[in-house]
Order: sequence, then C-alpha cells, then structure tokens
Amino acid sequence: MPPILPLTSYSLTLFLAYIHRAAPPVLSGKRLPVAHQRGLQHWLKLPNNPISPEQYRLHWQLAHQVNFIKSSGQHLIVTPRAISWLHDDPAEQHTSLTCALDQLIRQSSNTPASEMVYLNYAHQHLCRTRSQDDTNMLPPAYWLGEPEDDAWYFCLTPQLKPWLLFQLLQLGEWQPEQPLCCTPISLHQAMGRGYSWEKLFWLIEQATRCPFPLKARQQAHRWQRQNLAYHLEPTWLLTTAQPEQLATLLRQKRFRQPHVRQISPRQATMPLSLRPTLDRWLNNRGLVLNGPNPHRETMSIDGVKDEALHWLGLRVLVGLSSYIHLPCPPPHPQLEEQSHQLS
Repeated sequence: MPPILPLTSYSLTLFLAYIHRAAPPVLSGKRLPVAHQRGLQHWLKLPNNPISPEQYRLHWQLAHQVNFIKSSGQHLIVTPRAISWLHDDPAEQHTSLTCALDQLIRQSSNTPASEMVYLNYAHQHLCRTRSQDDTNMLPPAYWLGEPEDDAWYFCLTPQLKPWLLFQLLQLGEWQPEQPLCCTPISLHQAMGRGYSWEKLFWLIEQATRCPFPLKARQQAHRWQRQNLAYHLEPTWLLTTAQPEQLATLLRQKRFRQPHVRQISPRQATMPLSLRPTLDRWLNNRGLVLNGPNPHRETMSIDGVKDEALHWLGLRVLVGLSSYIHLPCPPPHPQLEEQSHQLS
C-alpha cells in the first residue's frame, strides 16, 4: 500500500471547501465539534487509505498558520486570502504551501516528537513533488448518465483546478470516491450562500468543458419554481383601536400594498423595515407606536445615524462581491431592508 500523502493542494482545497460549506461552530481552544472533525477527516480520506489524526491536525494547523480560516462570531469561515490562493497557478500554490509548512516546523519547538516526525515527512514530500499544469485532454468533470428529475450526478476528477473544485463542492453532496450529487435542496442552499443559477451553469460548463444541457436547464427552471412554492418572511402585526384608524393609515401611499397587507378591519401586517417610517408618521401627528422597537435610531459618529453607517457597510460588501468571492453570501436582502429604513 502506498504511503499516505500528508498534504497536497488537492487535500487543502477539500479542507477549505468543507469549512466554507459547513461553517462549523468553534469550541473553546479553537476546536471543532467531534461531528465536524469526523466530517473533515472523511473528506480528506484518500482512496484505499484511512485518514490519520496527524493528517487532520496538519491541515488544521497550516490553515491557521497562513490565515486561510478564521473565527467569525461563533463560526469558522474561509478568508479572502484562501480564495486568492485557490486561484493561484499550481507552481505558486506549491511554493506557498512549502514555505508555510517550513515556518510551521520552525515554530513547533514544543511539539511532541511523533508529530515533529510527521511534519518533517510532510515537508520532505512537498519538497520532492512539483505541481504541474493540467495537460490531460479529458474533461476534469463529467455528467454521470442523463440529468434525472430529482438529482444531477457528476464525476469529479483530480484534473479539476482547485478554485473550480472548491466551488463545485458547494453545490451538492459529495463523499470521497463518490459522485457529486446536486439536488433541488442542495442547490437552493447554495443560492442562500450567494450563488445564482447563471453562475451555477457557468461553473458546470467550465468543469465539463461542454455546454450546459438543455434538459438540465429546463429541470433547473422547474426546481426554481418548486423552491418558491413556500415563502416565510418576518413581519410586524399592526393592531389599531378602531377600524377607521387603520383605514386612514392605509390611505397613505407609503403604507399601501404590497408593503402593508390588511388581514382584518383592525389588523395589518407590514415588513420590519417600515417600523421607523410608521414611527415618524405617527409622531408627526402627536401619536406614539406601542410595542418593541429593534430599530431605535441612535447617533454614533459625528452625528451620523447608525442606520446610515450600516447601509454604507452593506453597500461596500455588495460592491466587493462583484470583484472577489466573499466568505459569506452578498447581503442583498439586508441592504434592501436598510434602504427602506433610510427612505
């Protein structure tokens, strides 16, 4: 049996793809829950070889060493630096991994002897190998059979470029030695992380080196309509003392449908973003609105409202998403809600 290759660009790409897809919670001491440790170890498993604890720790330490992952709140995310590395050419990726592992060894003076042996073995392996550009004429990924009504299946080969492998693994369920399985649910979850149908089609075309099948495109449209069948949105329930009071409110242009929906003579629902507007409208008439107010206006920097600063930050993130891949979905819904508050 050949020895386990401790660290490659491919294995680190799998490690980063798992973190980005799962966004696992971080426990004290920079530890992951056992379920995610096992999930990562399973993703890193090579054919006919079990994953070793040393190999898992090596990827974990190296990713922290080069700031490829970091804690954001209570969860672990992939950093823009890691996304940039995924797009480097193979030679640059190999060089950066070798230098990072060399630095990790120099900083591991208190590491147990058994782990030092493994770190040195990994370093020697990286120094002996050289990454090469893909010269294989076969496509790096291909469809398995015809697109089915409930799933698409793809075989992912080692010829996939790291950035493309990272992106494809966000679209479906995958296990070592198994095809990538994209279902309506997994693709809907990918949409929640910032993907669009057009980007999905483009990624699959890049991987398979052929146009996206018409049958699969038609299935995608059916899945999209299917995923829109049920919709949940946060709203306020507005209640007035008299029906005439609600009728007066609904005659105002800013409070008409579809923004405000009347459900009874004295009750209507409205989006959370309309709370400040309703407050101002009532205050101008000497009235107050009773109930919780999470959007209480405050002044923070040189008299600028917190809402304006929040809007500016969201606008910057949305703009950046057009140029770089963010470690989180572009905040389009939050920006739209914040814009309503400032209008």
